[in-house]
Amino acid sequence: MIATAGALGVLGTAVLAAAGSAACSSTKTPPPDVGKPIVVGVTIALTGDLKGTGVPLQNIIKVASQQINAFGGVLGRPVSFEVVDDTTDSANLLQSNVRTLLDEGAVALLGPIGSKQVTAVAAPSVAGLSFQRKIIELSATATSPDLTTFQPARDRYFFRTVPNDNLQGKAAGIFASRGPGGSGACHHLAIVHNDDAYGNPFAAATTAEFKALGGAAAAVTDISIPSDVKASYSTDLAKLPPVTDCLLMVVFPPAGDELVREIRILQTQTPAAFSPGFFMIGTDALFTNEFIVNGRTDKANAASPSVVEGVYGTNPDDSPPTSQYGDFRNLYLAHFNEAQAAADLAGQAANFYDAAILVALAIEQAGTTADPVAIRDALFQVSKGGRSYGPAQLGDALAAIRNKQDVDYTGASGDCDFDDNGDVVTGYIVWHVESGKFKADFDRIKQEELVGQ
Repeated sequence: MIATAGALGVLGTAVLAAAGSAACSSTKTPPPDVGKPIVVGVTIALTGDLKGTGVPLQNIIKVASQQINAFGGVLGRPVSFEVVDDTTDSANLLQSNVRTLLDEGAVALLGPIGSKQVTAVAAPSVAGLSFQRKIIELSATATSPDLTTFQPARDRYFFRTVPNDNLQGKAAGIFASRGPGGSGACHHLAIVHNDDAYGNPFAAATTAEFKALGGAAAAVTDISIPSDVKASYSTDLAKLPPVTDCLLMVVFPPAGDELVREIRILQTQTPAAFSPGFFMIGTDALFTNEFIVNGRTDKANAASPSVVEGVYGTNPDDSPPTSQYGDFRNLYLAHFNEAQAAADLAGQAANFYDAAILVALAIEQAGTTADPVAIRDALFQVSKGGRSYGPAQLGDALAAIRNKQDVDYTGASGDCDFDDNGDVVTGYIVWHVESGKFKADFDRIKQEELVGQ
């Protein structure tokens, strides 16, 4: 194991003060337990193509671990989050990691990051280990719509605190159709996407929404590319229409940076191939600091020009203007300085924190670590159906469960109400790269615009 968040020790008294004062409660914290910790396995990418998403999540685990254990842990025992690097692998190493975690007694799993990775370890069709052993697995980042139905409804063990990309595909289609600032400049959309469980459904959902909104005038050019990064995308970009109004990239940062770089060159060489209002759109996969850094002329110089300047993108609204998100952010700042927080709170930080807290509440609700079905059923239960508790009321929520009261966890990222397929629903932000940084509130596409259409 490369790190054990539960064995990192006290990171400082500030977080304890923040957690306790935020709860505004006289709930007494049970005395520390020296018994065997409850193990929760965490498999994320700390190296490889998805490291830009995975590396910051280590600190989120530290915050959740310290907070949970500050309130006496779960079932009177400390919780230890065992973190392993899956290197963005989706085959042997990832499966070996999961097998090792489960063999070492993990009663739940967080991760992995990618949809293809989740399929490799949780799909019944490939004898996924977590599904075989009935171990709940929560991802805060895997968004493929295929994961909604790859396990049976209700009788499932995979959940996610981020919505599936049928919604994000709609959000991207809405933004492409109306354009930045409502300019409505895009009539011919090109979609360059990974030919995999992430890219294909996303592209299909965007295409359907874009055409529904644009009617007969809306046209889409679909360009699928391999998931593995290529040295050049000139052959793929040769498939662009004669005039492109806007372009959506459903890819990860290494490919995203190279695509933007080559498109910028094409804009210079063949300007007539792009409309005057041409704009590019990314997705949640590109909403990482790595996307900006890799686009710079000099990666080490933050003031260096970046080819991704001006790119827009969609992302689940995981930093909503709610008190729950504000409380989570304060807890995070109690651990880390503001500069660190600015880097780590991008992407799905709140979703990952919520996944860790939900696991702890579910185990407490189940009253056992030995019955995986009971833990699964408890996870459904604590996500909705009782009195609402947020990140600042974790101690109260644990106490309520111990007193046989129902709880409904309202997360930092949103309601976290799991449906029968383990999915949640949320709105989306539109981000924009401006002056070498993410402007994460360029626009918002509300949940109401996406559901029921």
